[in-house]
Amino acid sequence: MKRRQLGEREKHRLIANLREALKIRDDIRFAYIFGSFVTEEAFRDIDLALYLQDSDRKQAPSLEIDLERSLEDRLGYPIDVRVINHAPLPFRYHVLKDGILLIDRVPDLRTDYERWTWKAYFDYKHIRDEYLRGTVCDSV
Repeated sequence: MKRRQLGEREKHRLIANLREALKIRDDIRFAYIFGSFVTEEAFRDIDLALYLQDSDRKQAPSLEIDLERSLEDRLGYPIDVRVINHAPLPFRYHVLKDGILLIDRVPDLRTDYERWTWKAYFDYKHIRDEYLRGTVCDSV
C-alpha cells in the first residue's frame, strides 16, 4: 500500500470529515483516530478505534468491514476500523496513548474505560516486560 502525506490543514479537514461521518452512527459511544496518520508525516491508512453501545464479538468483524467500506467511499482514503470494546489490553493502551478523541457521546463511560485501561496496563506491564526479557534471554 502506498504511503501518503497531507499537510496539517488537510489532516484537520479529514479529521473533521471523519467526525461528521461517525456522528451518523448512533451506536458509537466514543471513537479515536490513531496510528501513523496521527504519529507520523506519512501514512498508509487511517486507523479508527470505536467503542460501541452494544458490542458482540462475533459481529464486530463484519461491522468493521462495512464501516471501512463506507468511510473509504466517502473520504477516498484507506480506513482500518477496530471495535475496542473487547480489544486486547496492549492494543487499547496503544490507542489511548497516541490517539485523538473524535467522538465522545458518553464521557463517563469513556473516562472509566480509559482509567481501567491505564490501570490494568501498568498493573501488568512489569509482568509482561519480565516475560519478554526471559523469552529473549532464553532464545539467545
